[in-house]
Amino acid sequence: MGKAKRVKAQREEAQRRIDEAKEAKRRARRETLVMVVAVIVVLAVVAGVVFGAVFAYKTVRSTGNYLRNKVAVYSEHFEVNNAMLAYIMYDNFDSSVSTYYYYYYYYYGFDYTSALKTQYYDEDSGTTWYDYFLDAAISIAESYLVLCEAAYAEGVELEETDYLAIERCIQQIEYAASSVDYEIQDYLDELYGVGVQEDDIRDALELYYLALKYDYIIADEAKATDEEIEEYYTENESDYIFVSYKTYTFEASYDDDADDDAIAEAQTEASEAANALAAATSSDEFDELLTEYLESLETDEDDITDALEDAFVEDETEDEDEDYSVWLFDEERELYETTVIAEDDDTYTVYMITSLASRQEYTTKTVRHILFSTSYYDDDDACLAAAEAVLELFKSGEMTEEAFALLVAEYSDDSGSSAHGGIYDDILKGVFVDEFEDWAYDEDREYGDVEIIESDYGYHIMFFVGDGMTAWMSDINDTLVEEEVEEVIDELSEVYTITSDSSIASGIPDVNNQI
Repeated sequence: MGKAKRVKAQREEAQRRIDEAKEAKRRARRETLVMVVAVIVVLAVVAGVVFGAVFAYKTVRSTGNYLRNKVAVYSEHFEVNNAMLAYIMYDNFDSSVSTYYYYYYYYYGFDYTSALKTQYYDEDSGTTWYDYFLDAAISIAESYLVLCEAAYAEGVELEETDYLAIERCIQQIEYAASSVDYEIQDYLDELYGVGVQEDDIRDALELYYLALKYDYIIADEAKATDEEIEEYYTENESDYIFVSYKTYTFEASYDDDADDDAIAEAQTEASEAANALAAATSSDEFDELLTEYLESLETDEDDITDALEDAFVEDETEDEDEDYSVWLFDEERELYETTVIAEDDDTYTVYMITSLASRQEYTTKTVRHILFSTSYYDDDDACLAAAEAVLELFKSGEMTEEAFALLVAEYSDDSGSSAHGGIYDDILKGVFVDEFEDWAYDEDREYGDVEIIESDYGYHIMFFVGDGMTAWMSDINDTLVEEEVEEVIDELSEVYTITSDSSIASGIPDVNNQI
């Protein structure tokens, strides 16, 4: 068997093992999908007419043509019909609600299970939540088309890795449907609106990935020079000077009806406890003294562990309105110096400097990864088995960075990086989960190192690329690149005409209130 056939066979075997291992567990957007309730109508003739009308209406809607034939957003070479826009709208809806649900609930009284058209986002203006998410979807679609037109003008097209990433997104939706024992079309109807089909989602994703591809091109071209970074730093120095410290607050404890002597005694105890902790001369001693104090209060061991973790504050910038921050950033400070700041007679807070104010001078790291999210597997064992199968597939081939990037597009559950070969450039400390960061920053790491690690997200196949920029320079570069990308997109918006019609878009169904 030739190498090409052997690799193909291995790929098919890996996919077979993955498919057998998988049984998606991703929760449906509702815990209980909407069930059709039969209505008893006394007059049989009327019942027949009503049933026939509704049946005919749903039959027409189920094809999706009523959505597909209406184009809500378009440009010279691209268009977004209502079926595509429905996917964009409700994909954004799910993402927004999962992130901001409690904010929406407490500040707006938002009810996830009720019809969007019956709930006001802004009652004064008459804007419903349906209006809010529809307007957001139109804006998203418009931004896609601007970038797609720019890509078209420069001959930028989707490549194999992009199409693989798109198919991975479709697979994830199929897994989600199977996890709740739904046929795929029924699931799509429920999630995005009756009639939205897989091909509609593919069409929307092709626009998204083309827009994303051109956005990456803009970002690559916008990389700042060392001179630009230095100039920006000079103008914004305080934003890039950090200090790390440990802190703990002691509060006087006394009953509401305590007399003056009892109050004074409690305040003295809190002050003395604070001063005792402030006597520490190292970070370890700070932890030891705090542990002893908490143990004297018969604090639970887990709570002590949490208190020690909460006591450490890493890489904070100066706040000139806060006394403690001014103290921490004073040029006269020394490493492990402490102070006690009394906010009032009852509260005494200890601060210890564990890292003097400075720029972040460490060297960042760059890696690629393939994520196997436990959300799409029956259990951890199945998730790990899938990761091991793909790692075996990678090791059976050329084991190049390019080969790894191709596998990313085909198998990764990290949609944020899958279209870009799973790469994360210039990783700053404290941004990723500990397991991811610890692996990347291992001092023995070398180019091409590949390994499976576990995190709260699932299992990652890691590929080490190498050192990145100095941390503070990377941070500034990201800021300058973001500003440049925004400026370029604003300029492109003036070049390319994007037309949208909200009255046409309003034909998208309210999925929380479908017939």
